[in-house]
This record gives sequence, C-alpha cells and structure tokens, in this order.
Amino acid sequence: MVPRLGSVRDSFSLPSAASRLKANLDPVVPPAPGLPGFRRLTLWKGSPLQVSFRLRSSDGEPVDLAGSDMVFTFAWADGGALTLSSAADEVDVDEAQGLVTLELSPEQSAPFPSGGSAVQYQLARVVAATPYPIVHGPVDVYQWMP
Repeated sequence: MVPRLGSVRDSFSLPSAASRLKANLDPVVPPAPGLPGFRRLTLWKGSPLQVSFRLRSSDGEPVDLAGSDMVFTFAWADGGALTLSSAADEVDVDEAQGLVTLELSPEQSAPFPSGGSAVQYQLARVVAATPYPIVHGPVDVYQWMP
C-alpha cells in the first residue's frame, strides 16, 4: 500500500521508501479572473520534491506560456526564502502545453522548518517585469524520526 499525504483535494503519493514525494496538481484554473489558485504541498525535510502544474484557461485549453518567466518563491517565518525561476533554468516549462515543473533537491528543502504550514509558496508568471500570481499555499514539512 502506498502511503498518502495531503488533503482530499490534492493528489500526493509517496511511491517508495526513497521518499520521492510527487505532487501532481493538474490542472490549475484560477477560481476567478485575477485570483490565484490555492494548493497545499507536503514534503519530507531534506528530501527531493517534484511538483507540476498544468495551467489551463477557463475553457480548458492550455495557457500559452511563451515569453513568460515562471517563478517559484518559498518563504518561512525566520526570514528564510528560496526563489527559483525558469529564466535561470531552475524551473522547467513546456510553454505550448502550459506545464510548469519544479524539482527541489534535498539540499534545497533541507533549510525548510518542520511543521504544518511552516513554509508558504507562490508560483507567479512574470510577463514584461510584472508578476501575476498563479497558485499559492502552505507547505507542510515533515521531519524524519531519528
């Protein structure tokens, strides 16, 4: 049996003891024009995380991301932050399919503080230096037992 983490609305699975947690949140359609979507992410502190968002318009078509910089920002209470962007080749983007994929390494997730909602994240689409938030939410970070 595969352990499941996350809420009923989100699809998370922990496929092996190697702890490669994958969040497949497909599709993301903002709840209303101009409002970002909300998704909760879950990860094990110091483990890799892969998260993919397929962005679709309200009519179900993939959003064309050509000319966009996709930026993931993670922040936590003690002032820590991590920002990754497609412009720096840190986020993979399939422009025609509206697919944005982020892969965090164990080194990148290691500084995240443990706890429910201890870290907040946002994915924004930056066009002509103007950020447009796409999806945001808390990151539940679990600590391995010693």
